[in-house]
Amino acid sequence: MTNNFSPRYVTAQNPAYFIDFTASSSGKRFSGTKRQIRWRFGFSNREAIENGSTGPACRGEEHEVILTWSLTSGKRTILFDGEQLHYSMGKISQSKFEFDWMMFGKHTMKVIAYAAPTLRATTNFRQFDLLLDGRSVFDLP
Repeated sequence: MTNNFSPRYVTAQNPAYFIDFTASSSGKRFSGTKRQIRWRFGFSNREAIENGSTGPACRGEEHEVILTWSLTSGKRTILFDGEQLHYSMGKISQSKFEFDWMMFGKHTMKVIAYAAPTLRATTNFRQFDLLLDGRSVFDLP
């Protein structure tokens, strides 16, 4: 049994995994003025892996992070598993938003979001990214 302060995964034993990502635009007057970004990821079930299970039988604790960002008002909200984790008001002209926190006392999480893709975007540029212990969830299995 895991307590709130023990690591949820150890890469060599039970890796974290990526489930889903969605990005949508909405707004009262113009659809591009508000962004809602959702990431879903999980920590595999260590006991199932140790018992030789594979595939969906190894799914474990799963989580959801939602960023809602109004580009017209500057309001930003982050929900973690349905609970408000962050709320702030930024400058309307702010084109980048970053926020990090400790999850369960052991894992660092970081949201990185850009209002628009950069003009000089590299091949590995992501307009919206979620980092788990410094690694993008898009790079998880």
